[in-house]
Amino acid sequence: MEEQKKLENILYRLQAQESCRNLIGKLCYLQATHESSKIIDLWSEREDTKLVVFGHIYNGAEGIKNYYLKDFGDREILNDSLKGQLILSEYDTEVIEVAENLKTAKASFLSQGHETFVDEQGCGRAVWSWNKIGADFIFENGIWKIWHIRWYALMRGAFGESFASNDINIGFSSDFKYCTDQVDEWKYTPESLYPENEPEIPQKYKSYREE
Repeated sequence: MEEQKKLENILYRLQAQESCRNLIGKLCYLQATHESSKIIDLWSEREDTKLVVFGHIYNGAEGIKNYYLKDFGDREILNDSLKGQLILSEYDTEVIEVAENLKTAKASFLSQGHETFVDEQGCGRAVWSWNKIGADFIFENGIWKIWHIRWYALMRGAFGESFASNDINIGFSSDFKYCTDQVDEWKYTPESLYPENEPEIPQKYKSYREE
């Protein structure tokens, strides 16, 4: 029986990891199509959910809706203003650790992609966009949901130009009007040292302290 329990635990953890991986994959595809109402369905509705997008903070279920439906935009609501936008990101190099109690999971990812938008002159403009993601997931009502996400802008640069000579804030598709707070983020300079904990690499853990 003891061996069977160990095998069941391994199976549950593998299933949890796959569910979390699929959540991030769905997020990637839905961001590209601006199907933001479907993105919201991937999130927990708890009031302690949190999204941090390049230093801009959105708290709670209402904050998540404000970002995706108002700041990022939904194709059913802001169809015309989204024309000319193309945001494609790939998420990989993941580290996913599921809690021993199988109620939560922590993850980190690297993201490579590009963002294309229409500038003030009505011309398409494209930038490379490399980011890092730290995420927490929670198992509720029999389903894994996104609980917390923080995007770190690692480097951005116009096509054909060195990212080191570009402002990391160029080309954001949102003005973050509905964020509730902001935090400073690391930016590359010739004098800067790459941070060691943005995001922290998930380690084995028993339970999430805020469950």
